[in-house]
Amino acid sequence: MTQPPLAWYGFGRTSTIGAKRLQRLRLLFEENIESAWSAPIEQLRKAIGEKAALRFDQERQQIDLQEEANLCRKQDIHLLTIHDKRYPDLLAQTHDPPSVLYYKGDLAALEQPCVSMVGTRKASAYGRQVATDIATDLARAQWTTVSGLAFGIDITCHRASVASGGRTIAVLPGGLDPLSLAPATHAQDAQQIVEHGGLLLSEYAPGTQAFKGHFSVRNRLIAGLSHVTVVVEARLASGTMITARAALAENRELCAVPGSVNSLTSQAPHQLIKEGAALVTSAQDIMETLSLDYIPPVQETANLSEEETTLMNLIGPESTPIDEVVRASSYPTSRVMSLLTQLELQGWIQPAGAGSVRRAKT
Repeated sequence: MTQPPLAWYGFGRTSTIGAKRLQRLRLLFEENIESAWSAPIEQLRKAIGEKAALRFDQERQQIDLQEEANLCRKQDIHLLTIHDKRYPDLLAQTHDPPSVLYYKGDLAALEQPCVSMVGTRKASAYGRQVATDIATDLARAQWTTVSGLAFGIDITCHRASVASGGRTIAVLPGGLDPLSLAPATHAQDAQQIVEHGGLLLSEYAPGTQAFKGHFSVRNRLIAGLSHVTVVVEARLASGTMITARAALAENRELCAVPGSVNSLTSQAPHQLIKEGAALVTSAQDIMETLSLDYIPPVQETANLSEEETTLMNLIGPESTPIDEVVRASSYPTSRVMSLLTQLELQGWIQPAGAGSVRRAKT
């Protein structure tokens, strides 16, 4: 993996230079990030103003670029800069994208459709079950769930995605190193996310503790990474509502799961529904909200043979004529019928009228 210029590690550590100021510096120095980092104070003043230039100059004098790079390397933490082609397009389109992201795991998680799922830390049994069901179905449809690794709805979604063989992204309010990861009690979950093809993301350098003010800043990234944000359970005054408002500010789709009228944690989703958020109760509802006719491929697993996988990739969530499956697969009709019977017994498909089948929600 190609390492970015050392100056990027400095810009990742500084609190003064955000995406907009960095862009001004890069324009001034013709895209030379090293020159931007070491620019004389007089040139900095021209690009970012007197106060910002002085603050940045003070900060950079305290930063050892090589030490920052070594710290990341030792923790298996990588840098993703806003000018890297792998930087997520959706996040780059937001009003305030981070210039530098720190990550652990597989960036391929960003290549699948992303759905942010957020909610209260004090989730009810109902909320946890709904979150589990939706995250499970999204994972099986090869959609990536995005959340914040917090207690309650967040961790429920992450765990359901991992358990279902899907990818999930945890966006953290502090560094990704073991001593900064928050909450510390979810360190094993973070490791499981990475080991199962998911991703840990943060705009904070290693060693940065998760201070209170970081959480609301982090929430804009959760919304910014996704096509749609789903609110499961939350009170009106909550970090979840900050995420929901951030999604709306970026013109992203917003969905909410209804709950009991007697529950305080139904206040936020019910208010959002009143304001126009889509009412959803399933992963299929979310896909329909996005108007996506997305039939994901089924990867071969220990539970599916190569032939069964081939058939599953020909069967959609709506009615699919068996004649079409036979024709597209090139298998003998008798073989297709035998395989379909096995898939139905395993819960992968179900009958959909005379001579047709469809994928089952298992």
